[in-house]
Formats: sequence, structure tokens, C-alpha cells
Amino acid sequence: MAVVRGSGALLRAEPGGESLQPLATGTALTLLARTGDGRWLFATTAAGAQGWVERDQVVAFNVESLPVLEQPPRGQAASAGGEAGGGTAMVPLPTPTPTLLASPTPLQPVRPTPQAGPGDIVATVVLTDARLNIRSGPGTNYAIVGKALPGEQFIALGRNATGTWVQIAVPDLPGGFGWVSAPFISLSGSVLDLPISTQTGNVAQGATAPSPTTARAEPALSGRLVFQDRGGGTIYVYELATGSLRPLTTGIDPDISPDGRTVAFVREGGESGLYLIDIDGRNERRIYNGRAGMRGPSWSPDGQYIVFSYAIDSYECRDVGFGICLPDNPFLSGFPLIRKPQTMLARVDFNGQNYRDLPSLNTAQAPDWNEGGIVYSAATSLEITQDTPDGETRAVISAPYYQDPAWQPGAGRIVFQSREGNHWEIFAVNPDGSDLTALTRPVTTLVDQLPHNVAPAWSPDGRHIAYLSSRDANNSHGPWRIWVMNADGSGQRPLEIPVEIEYNFALEQMLSWGPSS
Repeated sequence: MAVVRGSGALLRAEPGGESLQPLATGTALTLLARTGDGRWLFATTAAGAQGWVERDQVVAFNVESLPVLEQPPRGQAASAGGEAGGGTAMVPLPTPTPTLLASPTPLQPVRPTPQAGPGDIVATVVLTDARLNIRSGPGTNYAIVGKALPGEQFIALGRNATGTWVQIAVPDLPGGFGWVSAPFISLSGSVLDLPISTQTGNVAQGATAPSPTTARAEPALSGRLVFQDRGGGTIYVYELATGSLRPLTTGIDPDISPDGRTVAFVREGGESGLYLIDIDGRNERRIYNGRAGMRGPSWSPDGQYIVFSYAIDSYECRDVGFGICLPDNPFLSGFPLIRKPQTMLARVDFNGQNYRDLPSLNTAQAPDWNEGGIVYSAATSLEITQDTPDGETRAVISAPYYQDPAWQPGAGRIVFQSREGNHWEIFAVNPDGSDLTALTRPVTTLVDQLPHNVAPAWSPDGRHIAYLSSRDANNSHGPWRIWVMNADGSGQRPLEIPVEIEYNFALEQMLSWGPSS
């Protein structure tokens, strides 16, 4: 992702080339690729325009992780391993000037132009004298299953999580679809409006096709959920096996202990502090109030300690949108200057004693503790720290729109919510930052407003994830409900809990899943 700086920018046909259109301060861009030296970035706007921008003209994140797209001079051969194939040269211009080409004998039948319906996004091949590889999946490790001619059009069906590959409808291919590299096509709409797809056709090149397996029955859900109807509202206990629902207390950010017997939560105002209450509603007590702005308590795996975030100060930054606030500098003078709280992590034991500050960035929020350590959200990354005097914090994955992590028991996968255009979805990643995978995605884009999926929480056995979703029966945005899915994102279904829920995108820790004591 990138945002245009205060001086504005130009979208160009090629690095240093002719200007296609000016970009106003604050324009949001989705980055698709970069040049080898990183000075130029290939991007798309929310309106679907594509082209090159100079890196110095934008605030950009994760540039080094973008694929390198070296644009060869006109008339020279395409770079080895590129996605252009079957011709002699390619210039991947996002909006090419129409060129009269010689009419070579086609190497394949010309497909009919697809009939786009309302809401369809059309993908157009922008190569002028080379064919584009169509692959069975979103990557060059997938088999080439077809070719697209220069200027050929397809209906876009979806995209991968990063928007660097687009799934297209190709009726003459097995399965009726294929994947193309995004820098070599232009879209009639925003790539972010396409649903994230994990569908693939043939197996990856050099891979062995998996053996068929018998579908397994979904195991019954067990344990209990503790959730809040809103921040500072009622905290409820819901027994998954029986459907029993009862109010427990009032407060913010409930978290159930590993043995399922005690709930930690915080309160603000005159009775601010960290509280515990027994699962049967008895013995409510405040155990610690030595810090201001306490949020997001989370139990240690052995049930002996509780980590939380707290406010220490505030700082000025430029609000560039999308929940991103960057340190003030002259390049960002066109963005509003606001104050944001500085937050750190600390822990106490279950009696409110043995306080310790933990190594963390000064924007630490929403911690989650398991056998591998403590994962938390920071302003521009997800981080892991340890409860040791000499511990260090390290980044798992960096992006300003990755929030609210939850760590699978046994130090497995980390799930979190990510802003995807105008809606939020849930992703999973390994603790080392590898294998980023979308677990939720829009069922359809043909709705007035896409639903959100947020606030994930793991089951005690690590086999399921509970979360909040605003997805209604029409797959549009509706009331918030608690949903559950399997660890791989399959089996998504709502729980029939008759409580009206309010979520305000303020990193509320809405729910926690524990065992039945």
C-alpha cells in the first residue's frame, strides 16, 4: 500500500516516461511491483488506473517485498522468466497507446470478447507484441495452462491476498479459469474490489497431485465463549455444547483463563483497573490499577500471569488515512496533524503483584500470550516479545493495517485482521512471517457494502477460530454476529446467539474461547 505525499505525484506510463494523470495528495495506491533499484513503483488506484510512480512521491510500505519488474526497452526481448511469452518483446504499459500491429497468423484461436454484466470487472492484457502466460495458480511456480493475446479481455474473478495476481474467467481452460500477473493487465475497476481467491487448477510445476481424501465430519464445538456486546457493556458467557447464555458482569476486553474458571477484564473511569471474576459470577475483584489506559488483558499459558497494554504518553503524527498515522515531516504537511497515545506492555500475576514492564514498541496493543511468547499489534507491524528481563521484540510481518493478532495454542499460526480496501478480513501467518493466507473473503462483490470479518480468537484445542462478522444472509454488510470456522478457514458458519453486538474498530478484544471447567 502507498499514499501520495503532500506535494502530489504523477502516474506514468513507464519509469520516467509520459504522464498519464496527476495524483492528488492523499490518494491511496495498491502497489504491485517495483524496479530493481526500488526508485519506481508499479501501482493501481482505487479507480483502476495503473502506472508507475516515483517512490519519493509516496509514503510506501513493504516495498522490498514487492516483485521486481524490469521493463525492457521497446523492441528487445522480454526478460527471462517473465510472464510475457510467445512473442519477441513486451512493454507492460498500464494504459497503452493504441498501436496498429501487423496481423500475424494466430498461434491459437481468438476467444470471443466476454459480455460483462453489472458489477463485473474486465481485465485487459496491456502487452502489445507478446502473449501473456495464463497459469493454473497465482505464481510462476504454477503450470502455464494457456496464453492471452495482446489486448485480449477477460472477466476478472478474484485476486491473491497481495493483489499481484488476478484470477480470470477462461471458458476454454479446464475449470473455466486461470491466473495472470497483475502488472501485465489493466482493470476496469479497483483490484481491491475483487474477492480474494485461493482456487487453483492444475498442480504447481514439478509438484505431485495430492491423493483424494474422504471428507471428514466436522467435530462438535466444545468449551465456552466469553464475549462483550460492546466496549464497556455487558460481558456474557456462552456454553457451546448446550447453547446456554448468561450475563457475567460489565467491562472491557474479557479474556478467559486457561482452566476456564476465571475471566480477566478491565474497566475505565472512576473504577478503572484490571479485574478478575469467577466464571459463575462470584468473587469479582480489582487486582491492579497502577497504570492508566489499561486494555486487552491476556492470560499466560500456565494461568499465573496476565499481560495488558497501558498508556504512557501521546505523540503527534500525520493521519494519512486507513488507520495509519506517520511521524510528522514536511512531505506530509497536507495531512491532518493529530495526537495518538503511546502504549506499552506489562504483566502482573493473578494477585496483581510481581509487576514487570515487557519489551515492546511504544504503540503496543492487543497482546495475546501462548507458549511461543506474546504477540501484539504495533502501529506498522505485528510483533512478538517475551516475558523475560532481557527479552526483545521482533517483527512477524509489517503493514500498518494488520491488527488484533491471536496465536494458535502450541505456538502455531497467528491469525489477525487486515484492512482490504473498504472492508476487513481475517488472515493467518506463521510466526516467522511466512505463508500469509486469507481465511475469510467476500463471497460476492455484487452488494452495496462488503461485510467485515474481525476480532479472531482461537479455540483451546487450536482447531477452530471464533470471530465477529457483519455478513448477512445475502452476503452483504449487516448486523454483527459471532461466527466460527475451522483453522484453515473452511466451515464458516454463524452461531445463533441472541445478543446485539456493537463493534467500533477500536481494537476491542470482543471474545475469548476457553474450556468448560
